[in-house]
Amino acid sequence: MLARIAEPRLLEPIKTQLATLEQALEERIRTVNARIAKGDNPHVTIKEGKNRTTWTQSYQA
Repeated sequence: MLARIAEPRLLEPIKTQLATLEQALEERIRTVNARIAKGDNPHVTIKEGKNRTTWTQSYQA
């Protein structure tokens, strides 16, 4: 039945699909973290501490 739907992803093993999604998610996280570190995101405030750096997201009420 899945073969008749003509969606190749449905025929891939779930572990393969999850690995692909995990890789895409990790890449997205790296991209977002790099933008935050460079100050490219105006909605994020970076706070430098003695032991660690943290950030917060600005919310508008």
